[in-house]
Amino acid sequence: MSEERPLQEQRDLEEFQRLSLLFQFYLNLVLQVFIATLGIAGAVSTFTLGKNRLDPRVAAPGLLMPAMLCLGIGIGFLFAVRSSREIGASLKELKEVLHLRVAPHGANLTFALRGLGLLLILSGVGLFFLCVMLPWIKLNA
Repeated sequence: MSEERPLQEQRDLEEFQRLSLLFQFYLNLVLQVFIATLGIAGAVSTFTLGKNRLDPRVAAPGLLMPAMLCLGIGIGFLFAVRSSREIGASLKELKEVLHLRVAPHGANLTFALRGLGLLLILSGVGLFFLCVMLPWIKLNA
């Protein structure tokens, strides 16, 4: 029986390491998707509202794609919070069993998903508002 306990602890430690790597991967992925989304939305918005000074009725639909992209990714981030909490609970359980003191990986990912998701939703709503209001705004300022 004394041999089973170290074996179980070793398995728990391996699982903890795998979950830690999974969290690092997810956090990195979330940050990359966030940066790519804002980059694409910014590029399309800049092109649409660029030097050409297109007719506002023509330029307004060009802002729909970045607005929908930001809204979609932001809502996706908020839906991913539930999965982040579940994996975080598993990690916390293993941390307690192994008596480890480490950074709260689950909380970091959950906060990142919430914060960046809300930021993307606000960006999408702002772009959508600009899209709707653009025909009434004079671009010749």
